[in-house]
Amino acid sequence: MRTVNLTRRTEGNVVLHDLFEGGLETQVLTEHRPEPAEHASFTVPGLILDAGINVDTSQAFNDLNGQYHYWSWRTHRESEGALKLARSLVIPMRYVVLEGEKDTHVIVSDRLDKIIEKVKSLDDLRNTEFHYTYPKMVPANTVVKVAFDLGEGEAKYRNAKAVRYIEPIPQPADIRAIGEAYGDAVFRAIRGFMSQVPQGEEIGIGLSGGADSGLVYMLANKALQELGRDPQALRAFTLKIGEGGKDVAQARRLVELLQDKGFETRQQWEVLAISPDALPTLEQAVSMMEDYKTTHDLQDVMVSMAFKKALRERYPNLRFMLDGQGGDELCQDYNVEETGVTLQEVLANPHLYVEGRIHLPGRVSEMFSGGLSRRVTRDYAPSAAYGFQGFSPICSMEVNRVAYGTPKPELSGGIEAGLYDLKIAFADAAAESVMGFSYSFPQKNRFQVGASDATTFSSKLATIDEGEARMLFNERMESLMRVK
Repeated sequence: MRTVNLTRRTEGNVVLHDLFEGGLETQVLTEHRPEPAEHASFTVPGLILDAGINVDTSQAFNDLNGQYHYWSWRTHRESEGALKLARSLVIPMRYVVLEGEKDTHVIVSDRLDKIIEKVKSLDDLRNTEFHYTYPKMVPANTVVKVAFDLGEGEAKYRNAKAVRYIEPIPQPADIRAIGEAYGDAVFRAIRGFMSQVPQGEEIGIGLSGGADSGLVYMLANKALQELGRDPQALRAFTLKIGEGGKDVAQARRLVELLQDKGFETRQQWEVLAISPDALPTLEQAVSMMEDYKTTHDLQDVMVSMAFKKALRERYPNLRFMLDGQGGDELCQDYNVEETGVTLQEVLANPHLYVEGRIHLPGRVSEMFSGGLSRRVTRDYAPSAAYGFQGFSPICSMEVNRVAYGTPKPELSGGIEAGLYDLKIAFADAAAESVMGFSYSFPQKNRFQVGASDATTFSSKLATIDEGEARMLFNERMESLMRVK
């Protein structure tokens, strides 16, 4: 946690409270290194980037192929100042600007409860109006520029503007060529991440056997092989709740194939079985995710909480986790009837599911931002709560740029079924390109469905009500506001 006086005046200062500290609230840059780093640090604060990056150019962030939260301050003509905020896809970053009796305060954090507690702790904000709906999410793939007027003895908030910085890498209308670019980008991100994990540390991965986690698992084994590291440093876990769903069979099929291809995967893989009673309550899930939408996300966070809790109990020393988060958003693999958008809107906006509806005026909540910005909390929060350092190579900037550059309208033929087929087609082609052999990934299966048996899902997950979740969310936030 850092508090920084940005303007350094005796009064009327802009004071930044950066609450990112420890856990997943860190920066992980996936720089390729020829040999594993023995003393890598995963706790480089966002401010350090300012020394080596020209933040006035979009290329600076296009080249940051890792996980980070970032801020920088610049004063213009002594009468104006601007705070720039940015983050990678998988780290939520919220901010709020509040004018106190003496100073103007900017608070940035991954969580609402941290912001609320910080506001309550500052004497300068004791008489300032504040509500838990005031903090805003920094949208994905943007720099938010928060501007201030700096008069004599005062600092006043002026406005905030978001500027997109991602530059797509154009791809041909060729699945094989796209798969090669996609697979190469994912593989480099995995190898870069692994090269920074100290020798002797294990790396876990939740393996459903689907196109996202399955591709990451395949490429992770290839990366270990190229880096000359112990294949048993990778540990794959398939969750089974009650009698389980399809995931165990899907994962076993992939593990067996890789074993037959010369990888030591049978010894890496295990089924993590838990009781349906281990699932948290809806109230606990809402408090963890700090959100009440959507039903699918609420189901997912309940299963994710149970998974991470069981993993921590059984493996107290495991720190690093790979995952396949972001594949659905980048490849636009969502049923449009469930999302409240049209097929035409999706095809016209390759960034829609990633960056949210910020590009559809009047259809976005600045509190949550939408898209992957909103959904990512369901995975980020449980990992942070149970002490895991998570990394999604699919969410790395290079992969993002490749996915944005794919001509999905042409490849899909402009029809829903064609769009939904693209993610598996990309993953199949990526796997063949990197691994040198073909593999057909199974059809999409939501995490909570694939891990649970039908009885558990229908009795404990399918009954979730968004109205009740919203009530629990408001009650939770109001309670935090009241408690001294």
